[in-house]
Amino acid sequence: MALIIETGAGVSGANSYISTADAQAYLDSRNKATVLTDGLMLSAMDALSGVRWDGFKAAAANPLPWPRSHAFDCERVLIASDVIPDQIKEAQIWLAFYIDSGSDPAAVSTPAITSESVDVLSVSYAVKVGDTTAVSLLSLPNVASKLKGLMQSSGGIDRA
Repeated sequence: MALIIETGAGVSGANSYISTADAQAYLDSRNKATVLTDGLMLSAMDALSGVRWDGFKAAAANPLPWPRSHAFDCERVLIASDVIPDQIKEAQIWLAFYIDSGSDPAAVSTPAITSESVDVLSVSYAVKVGDTTAVSLLSLPNVASKLKGLMQSSGGIDRA
């Protein structure tokens, strides 16, 4: 599937915020040895689509979460409703890089194994409930720093 780039104009059928070529140039300029593909860019976009963003979609018909209205950057400056912030594009690039490196937030998670034995087969799973091999977007340093301030905050309390 070819990438269709969202420019901020609400492009019909958009499925990425940045082209593979531009993403590759970004990583090459940082000496990151990887070869990006359209598939990696789509996987990264899928992961970003699951984030709870600040503000509201600029148009309900937009296939991607951005552009948004009433969204603010990390310094609480209003982002124009026809703009895809560079931080979002960079987060997609870094996500594609991490996915290619084996840290895929969409990968099936399994309980973390804390110890194994071969004779008489013994396996111990994570001590704390919830410990898994899952990768969180916010555990990926370059992604977390790019998304800072653009995601919806709960105000400290979440209710079920």
